[in-house]
Amino acid sequence: MATAHIRTFGDLLRRSRLAAGLTLEELAERAGLSAKGIGALERGERRAPRRETVALLADALQLADADRAQFESVARHRTPLPITSAVNAAPSANLPPLIGRTAELALLERHLSGEGCLLLFLAGEPGIGKTRLLREVAELARVGGWAVLEGGCHRSSGQEPYAPILTALERRIHGQSPVRLSNDLEGCSWLVRLLPELAEITLVPTPQWNLPPPQERRLMFAAVGRYLANLAGRVGALLILDDLQWAGADALDLLATLARAATDQAPLRIVGAYRGTEVQPQHPLSVLQHELMRESLAIRHELEPLRPEDASALLNNLLGIEEPGAQGMVEARERVLQRAGGMPLFLVSYAQRLDADRLAVDGESKRADVPDDVADSIRQRVAVLPRRTQRLLGIAAVAGRSSTFNVLVAAGKALSLSEADALDGLHDAAQAKLLLEGAGGSYSFAHDLIHEVITADLGSARVTATHRHIAEALEELPGASRQVAELAWHFAQGGAPDRALPYALLAGAQAEAVYANAEAERHYETALELAREVGDRAREGEALERLGSLHWMNVGDYTRTMKMHEQAIHVYRMLGDRESEIRTAAQLARAYARSGRPGAGRDLLTPLLDGSQQMKEVSEHPETHALLLTALADVCFHGGDYREQLASSERAVSLWRAIGNAPSLVDALDLHGVALRLLGQWQDALRELQEVASLMEQTGALYVGAHAGNHLCYCYLQSGQWNLAVAAIERAQNAAERAGSGSMLGGAYFPRGLQSFYAGDWPTARMWFERAADLLGGKLYSISLYAPLGRGIIRLATGEKETGLNFLLEALALAEQRGFLFGKDRIQRELAEAELVMGRASSALMRLESRVTQPVRQEENDVTPMMPLLAWVYLELGGGQDVEALLDRAAAQARIQHHHLALVDTMRIRGLLYARQRRWQEAAHALDEALALCRSMPHPYAEAKALYIYGQMHLARDEPERAREDFTAALAILNRLGERLYAEHVERALAEIDG
Repeated sequence: MATAHIRTFGDLLRRSRLAAGLTLEELAERAGLSAKGIGALERGERRAPRRETVALLADALQLADADRAQFESVARHRTPLPITSAVNAAPSANLPPLIGRTAELALLERHLSGEGCLLLFLAGEPGIGKTRLLREVAELARVGGWAVLEGGCHRSSGQEPYAPILTALERRIHGQSPVRLSNDLEGCSWLVRLLPELAEITLVPTPQWNLPPPQERRLMFAAVGRYLANLAGRVGALLILDDLQWAGADALDLLATLARAATDQAPLRIVGAYRGTEVQPQHPLSVLQHELMRESLAIRHELEPLRPEDASALLNNLLGIEEPGAQGMVEARERVLQRAGGMPLFLVSYAQRLDADRLAVDGESKRADVPDDVADSIRQRVAVLPRRTQRLLGIAAVAGRSSTFNVLVAAGKALSLSEADALDGLHDAAQAKLLLEGAGGSYSFAHDLIHEVITADLGSARVTATHRHIAEALEELPGASRQVAELAWHFAQGGAPDRALPYALLAGAQAEAVYANAEAERHYETALELAREVGDRAREGEALERLGSLHWMNVGDYTRTMKMHEQAIHVYRMLGDRESEIRTAAQLARAYARSGRPGAGRDLLTPLLDGSQQMKEVSEHPETHALLLTALADVCFHGGDYREQLASSERAVSLWRAIGNAPSLVDALDLHGVALRLLGQWQDALRELQEVASLMEQTGALYVGAHAGNHLCYCYLQSGQWNLAVAAIERAQNAAERAGSGSMLGGAYFPRGLQSFYAGDWPTARMWFERAADLLGGKLYSISLYAPLGRGIIRLATGEKETGLNFLLEALALAEQRGFLFGKDRIQRELAEAELVMGRASSALMRLESRVTQPVRQEENDVTPMMPLLAWVYLELGGGQDVEALLDRAAAQARIQHHHLALVDTMRIRGLLYARQRRWQEAAHALDEALALCRSMPHPYAEAKALYIYGQMHLARDEPERAREDFTAALAILNRLGERLYAEHVERALAEIDG
């Protein structure tokens, strides 16, 4: 039996029980004892079991002779077992006993047994015992043969991205044999992006190619999951994460990915702890926790202070007494119990002082957030140490929650502390259990209270100087290029902003390269502040531009993008950096357009492309010229100038092909393919958008690929090819998810809803429309109008007329406000058809006529489905317009554009026209063609509309039975869909027949 870190008989009893695979109740039944009594022994509440009890337990556990002798010896002498070097030994020091946590122990045992959710959150205030429980579950898992990974965060801004998961991986990998490590890392080559040191041991093949950031991030996350699965094997892996309240947004993204990707084939359990006092409802950890709990992937357990009887038992155990003897000790215990308030950490701290006979409960504290007694206790524990150790602890406190041996020794030298003194100081601090020694020469404070009290007592001047010395020490150490975040932090805190600035920019770039976008933003913000502080305008412009680009590509916050890029342009202009100014202007113009200001974007680009001097500058730099043309095409798209979009994107494509810039080529190709689609050139559009989808996988241009996938879906939708539309939109949705773009994901949900709507699955359509609204509602994107548009379509069709119309009018207002013609056409069609059905033909005329009759617009793809609606308007108003000629033009255009949705409407309205003209055979032919098209897709809603017109024709021919058949068939479809807009008219027609 492995006996690593077993401190008391209770520890040994619990581990022996778990090794035998028994619950408390099962062991009690075997031994003929009470479960309550055995539990008290395990928790240390009873420390002197009777000889008969020990014998019964040993028999029930079926211990081997050697294990039985050890079992009885520990019970008889009540002495701790020695620490051994067992393979599964934890890296922690001896732990205080665990008393009063019966419910938590049961919860942890159930968690390891596979019950409940994959992720268990332990929450509580500082000192409540979260870390102690994490150590306990680690021991439980090791006894069961699990692979255990442990990591924690710290408050310092210099911590690496993805802490604490990165820390857990580093600790596990460090010290493993090459053979074991090779097996564990099988299929995990992308883990090198997170842990570059893996490349040095040559066990993991380093990826030899660079992919776009979102794609690399996905592969990197998958590699972490694969590594954990390898560790889990058939037994299991336990990932323990402490102090999650300080985890960055990117670490939480990785945690969420691991939780969602875990499978039963590779058993993985995760236990995380955090300070509930520092996690408010809007905190990223709180948001993540809520999402995972809603998905049944996580549970949360709040730790409470110990009950008075448990606190008393713990203090007695820590002091090694059954009952206090002298009157002074009784009073001291009572005072400690009263002041500790059931907080295990405080009890441990007070017990150490009582045990050393140094009780001083009335000392002053300079830290209002640290209880006076605890602060005084910490100060006294430090005060008895040699001066060298106190100085070393001061350096460690400034370095952060944890640091490395090399950094502490190097910084100590800068402060006239010899290497020998630093080594002795580390030894003394570890012996005093103020610092804990971890893997790889790392040292961390035993608790934050120790760190905080020591830091507070240093004084601001000393802290500043120490920060600077730590930074200078880091600069001289090997691997400093991987510690730029810490260098930036320490130089900034050390009063050297000029030296911190370049490291802050590098830290942002490093974080962005591994998709830690929140970390990247924080570092770039820091760099911006530092640049302004030292007056470095060039780096100020660089920080502004990087911030703008980060928000543009990874966050989708166009407001921040515009603000950052406008400021960057001003800085570049002052510096005379023309190339950077033009580059940033191109990105700013696109942000203007996507936030609803395409005119502002065009105004920004036109002088750069049309002015003679400016054009000369641009033409001398083909890449800059191509960048401006691509930006202009994007601006034209959002402004509705599709012909200029086509011309600009075509020139941009030619330039990018010549330059050989594949990601930028994909961007231009997407805009060119979309322009072709909007101008009705269906075949060419389909070819180019398919090329973009193919190139997306090669270049990783996920954002562009998602946009192209949406329009590819629209191509298939208008041709009635539902399966191909679904495949295209699923690729677009996947790309948006991998890119982490909420706006593009919302943009993909809308056409997915349309496909379900056309195909007759209206509950699913409503779901997708609502999901789009959740992501796009209230945002400044041009495509945010899809939020009310989708809701309006489904509500209007299902009978919520007023609500549906209000949503559509809201969408129209957004389209007009943001100049988004592509969306505006769709909205006007929906409104016009509803108004026609409700007998408001004059209102429908105002929506359609000006758009359809513009010569410059008549060949556009989105005008085609407006034509049959306008013909219907003319028909209802009884005007003298040539309705048949308009329908002929609509049919011809729909066939050229493969616009089967428009063709169905055209044939239906043609049937209505011919029926009113009593041209029965031609009417039947048109309606038969409409029905055949509907059924080939299938498109049940359009089929029901055609059947309704067929019924009207038969009624006009005085064929009531045939009319009844058509109306009944139409109503059956409408009822199945849940439709009410047309259904009311069909029901009225049937009622008239039954008259």
